[in-house]
Amino acid sequence: MDKPKSRKKLFVFLFLAAGLCIFVYIYAPSFSDYYYIRRYGKTIPKLPIVQDFKATDRVVVFAPHPDDETLCCAGAIQKANAAGAQVFVVFMTSGDGFEWDDILLTRKMKPKPAAMIDLGKRRISESKTAAGILSVPRDHLFFLGYPDRGLTHLFFDHYKKPYTSFYTKTDKVPYAEALSPGALYTGNNLEKDLASILLEVKPTYIFMPAPMDAHPDHRATSFFVLRELNLVIGVDLNTYFWVVHGGLEWPLPKNWHTDLYLSPPGRDRSLGWERLDLTPAEVQTKKEAIISYKSQMRMLKRYMAAFARRNELFLSQMF
Repeated sequence: MDKPKSRKKLFVFLFLAAGLCIFVYIYAPSFSDYYYIRRYGKTIPKLPIVQDFKATDRVVVFAPHPDDETLCCAGAIQKANAAGAQVFVVFMTSGDGFEWDDILLTRKMKPKPAAMIDLGKRRISESKTAAGILSVPRDHLFFLGYPDRGLTHLFFDHYKKPYTSFYTKTDKVPYAEALSPGALYTGNNLEKDLASILLEVKPTYIFMPAPMDAHPDHRATSFFVLRELNLVIGVDLNTYFWVVHGGLEWPLPKNWHTDLYLSPPGRDRSLGWERLDLTPAEVQTKKEAIISYKSQMRMLKRYMAAFARRNELFLSQMF
């Protein structure tokens, strides 16, 4: 065999081998998760049920970014409203650090800081639309406007020293409708905002990200809220944790599968999950609220759609 043909065959072999490796790397976790869903899916209806809401309850959902409150808790919000409870949503950031989202929307490879702030304003607007679909009053929405992808820095490194966002290039809250517009990006200021909300609302239910959520802003939100809960000591408080970033490929299958159950993230399957079952009408309303996040759906549709299921999952015990 001559050398050119030999090299060509070697090249084809290496190309196919590389393609197979990439395929396995991307889809092997999916195969294992599909097995998990098939193996453990029947156990989801046997999980304990989240405690019912009462008309006297005051429910607060803490969302690291606009859309998290819908993905995690649109069903819980509807259940609380149906019981006559009051529902409040606290948006820690305005989602102004999602560069790929802005690149897709503006078709500019290097988003300018002003464009990222405009993205934050757009996501605030979308959150109001979603809240309207879920029947959460406008005056029950708290926009804090702290830096997207910067909450961990505020918690650990910038408690009193201002932090400058890598994306918006600002060190203060840039949104006029925020709870504290112009407040410097410090953990101390964020905690002051959280304290004022908790003291004003005196929640009986709190829904927050779990400390093991894969997104750093979600973990930091959990840390901040847990540190402030001493302010509501004496209130009959029910605390529930949720996960939106549960690891590679979760939740599966992707896209709209409203007749399926949402399974716990594979890496956290052994925790004490509780389920909240949704009616078909509640699932449809959740789907509409998800769709209202148009800026996010353009890039993350298959992922976001996967949360519109027959149930939601929460943890009432973490420690």
